[in-house]
Amino acid sequence: MTTPDLVGLIVRNMPASLAFYRLLGLEIPAELDSDAHVEYVTPSGFRLAWDTLELMQSIHEDWVEPVGHRMGLAFRCDSPQEVDEVYGRVTAAGYHGHKSLGMLSGGNATPLS
Repeated sequence: MTTPDLVGLIVRNMPASLAFYRLLGLEIPAELDSDAHVEYVTPSGFRLAWDTLELMQSIHEDWVEPVGHRMGLAFRCDSPQEVDEVYGRVTAAGYHGHKSLGMLSGGNATPLS
């Protein structure tokens, strides 16, 4: 039986991408910012990986950077208050939020870009 094991993200700017995920609580060592490939293993064993555009182009010579919405990735929070805290921390760091928790129906998601 096969099972999902890894989600890979292709990024233009590795340091900026890893900084964003650190704001969400992932403990990714800063010395990995200059690597072309980074993996993070969650406590449950699931892996997230980041690859630079340059690495993808070196592996797949015909690869073309996609255009438009590429994927969705959700992080679980234990309470609406934690969603508000994470949203505040991420937007305070300069990332653009589309709606605060209070503006969402159901109060269970925080869309960011």
